[in-house]
Amino acid sequence: MFAKKKQNGDVILGLFNYNGSASQTIVFTPTGSFSTPGTVTAYLPLSAGSNTVEFSDASAYAPDLNGITVSQ
Repeated sequence: MFAKKKQNGDVILGLFNYNGSASQTIVFTPTGSFSTPGTVTAYLPLSAGSNTVEFSDASAYAPDLNGITVSQ
Protein backbone atom coordinates (compact mmCIF):
# COMPACT_ATOMS: atom_id res chain seq x y z
CA MET A 1 0.00 0.00 0.00
CA PHE A 2 1.19 3.49 -0.71
CA ALA A 3 -0.08 6.39 1.37
CA LYS A 4 0.57 10.12 1.55
CA LYS A 5 1.44 11.43 5.00
CA LYS A 6 0.71 14.56 6.99
CA GLN A 7 3.32 17.28 6.55
CA ASN A 8 3.61 18.02 10.27
CA GLY A 9 5.10 14.61 11.04
CA ASP A 10 2.11 13.10 12.84
CA VAL A 11 1.81 9.35 12.54
CA ILE A 12 -1.37 8.31 10.75
CA LEU A 13 -3.20 5.25 11.96
CA GLY A 14 -5.43 3.48 9.51
CA LEU A 15 -7.79 0.57 9.91
CA PHE A 16 -8.27 -2.19 7.41
CA ASN A 17 -10.32 -5.32 7.23
CA TYR A 18 -10.77 -7.92 4.56
CA ASN A 19 -13.69 -10.17 3.74
CA GLY A 20 -15.59 -9.07 6.85
CA SER A 21 -12.75 -9.71 9.31
CA ALA A 22 -12.24 -7.65 12.46
CA SER A 23 -10.48 -4.34 11.79
CA GLN A 24 -6.71 -4.27 12.18
CA THR A 25 -4.61 -1.16 12.78
CA ILE A 26 -1.75 -0.24 10.47
CA VAL A 27 0.70 2.60 11.15
CA PHE A 28 1.69 4.96 8.35
CA THR A 29 4.99 6.59 9.31
CA PRO A 30 5.38 10.26 8.26
CA THR A 31 7.47 11.08 5.19
CA GLY A 32 7.45 14.84 5.81
CA SER A 33 5.54 15.86 2.70
CA PHE A 34 2.25 15.28 0.92
CA SER A 35 4.24 14.92 -2.30
CA THR A 36 6.44 12.14 -0.89
CA PRO A 37 4.50 8.87 -0.64
CA GLY A 38 5.62 6.14 1.72
CA THR A 39 5.25 2.39 1.47
CA VAL A 40 3.57 0.11 4.00
CA THR A 41 3.38 -3.66 3.74
CA ALA A 42 0.48 -5.67 5.15
CA TYR A 43 -0.09 -9.37 4.71
CA LEU A 44 -3.72 -10.37 4.24
CA PRO A 45 -4.76 -14.01 3.82
CA LEU A 46 -6.99 -13.44 0.80
CA SER A 47 -8.96 -16.21 -0.86
CA ALA A 48 -8.86 -17.20 -4.50
CA GLY A 49 -11.44 -15.21 -6.46
CA SER A 50 -13.20 -12.07 -5.25
CA ASN A 51 -12.16 -10.35 -1.99
CA THR A 52 -13.23 -7.17 -0.23
CA VAL A 53 -10.64 -4.94 1.45
CA GLU A 54 -11.76 -1.81 3.32
CA PHE A 55 -9.57 1.04 4.63
CA SER A 56 -10.90 3.50 7.21
CA ASP A 57 -10.22 5.52 10.35
CA ALA A 58 -13.05 6.02 12.83
CA SER A 59 -11.49 9.07 14.52
CA ALA A 60 -9.87 10.98 11.63
CA TYR A 61 -9.33 10.96 7.89
CA ALA A 62 -7.91 7.70 6.61
CA PRO A 63 -4.60 7.91 4.72
CA ASP A 64 -4.70 8.81 1.03
CA LEU A 65 -3.96 5.61 -0.83
CA ASN A 66 -2.57 5.92 -4.32
CA GLY A 67 -1.80 2.30 -5.02
CA ILE A 68 -2.25 -1.27 -3.81
CA THR A 69 -0.14 -4.16 -5.02
CA VAL A 70 -1.37 -7.73 -4.61
CA SER A 71 1.10 -10.56 -5.03
CA GLN A 72 1.20 -14.26 -4.24
